[in-house]
Amino acid sequence: MTIREANIGDIPMLQNLAEQFYMPAYAEIHTEEQNRYSLNEMYSTESLERQFQEQNSRYFILEDEGKERGYAAIYPMGDGQWMLDKIYLAPRSKGRGYGRALFEHIKAVIGKQEVSSFVIRLHVNRRNEAVAFYRHLGFEIEEEWDIAIADGKWIMDGYTMMCRF
Repeated sequence: MTIREANIGDIPMLQNLAEQFYMPAYAEIHTEEQNRYSLNEMYSTESLERQFQEQNSRYFILEDEGKERGYAAIYPMGDGQWMLDKIYLAPRSKGRGYGRALFEHIKAVIGKQEVSSFVIRLHVNRRNEAVAFYRHLGFEIEEEWDIAIADGKWIMDGYTMMCRF
């Protein structure tokens, strides 16, 4: 298993991985139309370029047995605060330790940049099975929220979770 950092030149690959991993992750939670809307909002070329260039996002790709098995993205929020913006696995790769491996890699990357303690936050849909995974990693629910998207067509219902290191 290897984890490598992606760069702006990897945008087409990230878009392909999002299609394979993001869509199944939300298939049972949202409608196909809502998932397509969200996918286009987060993974358009323009959005990914902004994430790399303006938000200072860092993407990490986990590969095993010659295949991409998952990816994650983080970005700094300042003052020892970080956002775990994305973490997705191939549907048949869950339960094999890939999610934990990505998270441990991210912790190590952040730990090398911070002089002392730091906080990682994330946003997750309240109905997503990943909530239990994040709790297992030590995250706690900090806030519950409902946000209208697409001019109020849908409601995103989620948690902000956080963990201190």
